[in-house]
Amino acid sequence: FLGYRHVIRVSSVDADVQEMIDAGIHVCIAAGNSYQKIDVPSGTDYDNYYINNFGNRYYHRGGSPFDDEAMIVGNADSGIIGIPVKEQKASSSENGPGVDIYAPGTNIMSTTSTTNRFTDGDYPPNTSFKICNIGGTSMASPQVCGVGALILQTNPHMTPAQLKAFIIGQSVG
Repeated sequence: FLGYRHVIRVSSVDADVQEMIDAGIHVCIAAGNSYQKIDVPSGTDYDNYYINNFGNRYYHRGGSPFDDEAMIVGNADSGIIGIPVKEQKASSSENGPGVDIYAPGTNIMSTTSTTNRFTDGDYPPNTSFKICNIGGTSMASPQVCGVGALILQTNPHMTPAQLKAFIIGQSVG
C-alpha cells in the first residue's frame, strides 16, 4: 500500500455531525472522489484494514465527515458528451452500500474562488467573480440538498431520518 491514497475518519468530526442530526439538522455529505467502496458496518468489507506507522487503516468505511444517518451522496455521470448512454456512477466517485444516492455531479458550472487550481472564467454579470466547470461528489451533494430543501418547504416537520427515507424511496434505481 505504499503511496496508496485513501480517506480517513476523524471521530471528533463524525461526533459533530451526529450532534447536528440529533438536533434535527438535515445533513448531506459528499461521498468522496477516491474511487473506493464505502461499506456498511454489517458488510463483509467494512473491517478491511492494513497496518502502517499510524496503526490500523480501515479503507472501506468512508471518510469524515460521516454518519450513517446523514445522506451520503455519490456522483452520477452522463458519460461522454454526444454519445447517448444512461447515467452511470462517475469513475472517481465512492461507491458501494455506504453511498445512499447518486446525483448529477459532472460538468457542473459553479462559482469558484478567485485563486484556485481550476481553469476558470469570469462570471458574466460581474468580472470580479469567477466560475468554472467542475465535477465530483461535492457538486452532486448540493443537488440532493436542494431537493431536500424543496421537500422540507411543504413538510417542515420531517426529521432527518424521514427526509432521507423519503428521498431514497422516491429515487429511481
